[in-house]
Amino acid sequence: MRCGTSFYNGTLGKQLTLRFWPLIALYSVIWAMVLPFVAITTPYPSPYGFTSLDVLYNAKHVFQWVPLFLAVGFGVLVAMAVCSHLYSTRSANFTAALPPKRTAMFATHYLTGLLWLVVPFLAMAAIATGIYQLKTLDFIAVFQVFGPGMSMGVGLLLFFYSFAMLCGMLTGHLLALPAFYAIFNGLVGGVWLLLTAIFQEFYYGYPGSVTIVPAWVAWCTPVWNIFFQHATPDGFDPLVVAVYAGVGVLMALGSWLLYLKRPMERAGDVVIWAGLRPVFRYGVALCSGLALGSFTRIVLNLGPLGLAVSAILWSVAGCFVAQMFLTKSVRVLRYWKGAGAVALSFAALFGVIQLDLTGYETRVPDADDVASVTLSGLSSLPVDTASDFLNISTSDSEAISLLTQLHQQLVDQFDTNDFDWSCDSSTTLDLSYTLANGTRISRSYLVPLYVEEESQPGTITYLAHEIVNNRDLMLQSYLFPQMAKNGYRLTGVELYEEYAVDSSSLSASEARKVYKALLQDIQEGNLPHGLFEYDNIVMRLDLLWISPDVNSASYYGAAASDIHYINVCLTEQAEHTLKVLEELGY
Repeated sequence: MRCGTSFYNGTLGKQLTLRFWPLIALYSVIWAMVLPFVAITTPYPSPYGFTSLDVLYNAKHVFQWVPLFLAVGFGVLVAMAVCSHLYSTRSANFTAALPPKRTAMFATHYLTGLLWLVVPFLAMAAIATGIYQLKTLDFIAVFQVFGPGMSMGVGLLLFFYSFAMLCGMLTGHLLALPAFYAIFNGLVGGVWLLLTAIFQEFYYGYPGSVTIVPAWVAWCTPVWNIFFQHATPDGFDPLVVAVYAGVGVLMALGSWLLYLKRPMERAGDVVIWAGLRPVFRYGVALCSGLALGSFTRIVLNLGPLGLAVSAILWSVAGCFVAQMFLTKSVRVLRYWKGAGAVALSFAALFGVIQLDLTGYETRVPDADDVASVTLSGLSSLPVDTASDFLNISTSDSEAISLLTQLHQQLVDQFDTNDFDWSCDSSTTLDLSYTLANGTRISRSYLVPLYVEEESQPGTITYLAHEIVNNRDLMLQSYLFPQMAKNGYRLTGVELYEEYAVDSSSLSASEARKVYKALLQDIQEGNLPHGLFEYDNIVMRLDLLWISPDVNSASYYGAAASDIHYINVCLTEQAEHTLKVLEELGY
């Protein structure tokens, strides 16, 4: 008779623990080495040596990276151990015939594995806490390090272990579990990276960057998101870890639901769920085409056509290899129709991109339809705060008109001349339009510049020169409107004459007079920037802006984010600013 009341089978949990005790021992020893052992070897604080914070530095450093990587590594090892009974027909059928219901069986295996991970970690952390408490006699300082560290460590263990368990419910093969686990951890980020690289190869103006990862991609790539995107000086971001811990609970529930319906007779298969077998086959084909095709292109230095051909060939190979795993046979040529469909799909994709059937490359919005535009790039001289646009947003009609004209010229030149890279200079330009109907259009270009075209209306260089000297864009590039909007106070100006070593300091009242003169010079176009050369600099100004949350009398202890220096280069054309400085005796 089946037992319908027991949720956790203690006997089975004990047998699992005795069977896999070497894994638990290894895990415990590692934690003992990085927590209690480090605590023991750390010197005591002294009036002339280490302080309590110095003593706790090693423990703080441990919690900054060790829990994540142990959770990633041992999470999958423990999942392989507790799920090992599902991967051979004999053990799977024997388990299914045992009296406990499947819910109790799953709970026993899942909770036993979770205890293997959590209990040694908490035990070693508790021992280390006691050692540090005896050494520092500072309970608050110790708790501030070990409290968050222990809670976030448990959250990471919960997420990655549950993630591995969910992968274990999808397969009937022991070695497929770590493979799926590793692939799914980086699948979204990897596919996004490959697609971005391919689109940049084929689509002129594609704005994607392989170094700037969108938030949704980062969240779907847990290790990258936790360790790189949301790392803090004190360790991991508690909110991010809490979110992943919540997802871990949902993954555990999903694993339980899959376990209830698991077809035990499919033990040994790479993919046990019939509905997921086509997903596996074509997913392997897609990833093989993208990854190995891109790798082949890099190794052989192929062009766009070579990339397309290699991606098609590798996708077909991946489709056949996936079918071999599914059928456990090398005789898979009879499945040629699926491979043919994959090849045609890749060919159609590259054809659409290469021929620009969507009109992506040639689309330039009408200036009248643009509500606002955000731009970055267009480097200019002299080098000061306004020498590069950095996410400058404008709704000025004149600026929008210039930007759309430049955009159109870039598209036309690429379409007709395919660029002449023997240009005198080049700069980047990133555009993000927001249309009146809410549509967003983003593009990124490398802009070729020619000295002889700087004074020729309608050329790319001429339009770029007009944009860098647009009054609205220059004003925002100097960050003056942003400072005023956020309530920052102008508290002083450091004045440097060109090639001089010493500087002069202006008071807050003097700084405000100089600031008003600067605004007037910008509005009248008296602070020109050039793409190749610039007028002689007679003076440099550093305007000091302080956050409204900081007392101006003690701003030297303020955070770096509360202090802004805005650098302005003055030429002889800055008549109003130079006149004010002369009146002030500088």
